[in-house]
Amino acid sequence: MAFSNGIALLTAVAIALVIAFDAKELRLIPLYAVGVFLSFTLSQAGMIWHWRRHPGGGWRWRAAMNALGALATAGVLVVFILAKFREGAWIIVVLIPAGVWLLLTIARHYRATGAALALPSHPRAGPRHHVVILLVPEVNRQVADMAAYASKLSDDIRAVHVDLDPYNTKIVQQKWPRWGQGTPMKVLESAYRSFVEPLLVYLKTVDQERSQQVVTILIPELRAHHWWQTTAVQISRNAA
Repeated sequence: MAFSNGIALLTAVAIALVIAFDAKELRLIPLYAVGVFLSFTLSQAGMIWHWRRHPGGGWRWRAAMNALGALATAGVLVVFILAKFREGAWIIVVLIPAGVWLLLTIARHYRATGAALALPSHPRAGPRHHVVILLVPEVNRQVADMAAYASKLSDDIRAVHVDLDPYNTKIVQQKWPRWGQGTPMKVLESAYRSFVEPLLVYLKTVDQERSQQVVTILIPELRAHHWWQTTAVQISRNAA
């Protein structure tokens, strides 16, 4: 836990419990007892499973002893839960299943991610179709260089401009034939001046054209040489 947020989380939980129970340690005994006897029960049950998977000399009587211990601690656990439920034991009864569900959900996500990133048994046969999409907010030197770079990546290049301002869109359409390296441009209509939504719809359409194709999106970005230049631009935009 030293390499994660576990210590901070446990500290926050401890502080919350101290505040909720008015710093009276006797009121925390039911929580401690339920947690301890639950751990004893799970450990004894785990040992039974261990002896069944790895039997050795005298494993039967060892498993029987662990089964007896699991039954004893489970009985005490049930008594504590029933007797001290309203005094705080309900917190453990609720939090432990919730924590187990959360951890199982995280593990399921990791397994799904691992399966998505795993290499197939055999390399893919043949080249995959490559589509390069250029986002063109306006036509300037940076966008012209991006179009020239895109021509080196694929033969299937598509320029996309989202119509947020009819006047700016008209200027882009006039300049693009000269600086666009012969790449066709598609203008996406945006009724509510939204840039992201029409672009996502278009990208989804392109992705569904072929199976197992590669789609590369080139986005122009102007980086200032000094930090104060970026701050000044942001201030001027907010003022506008």
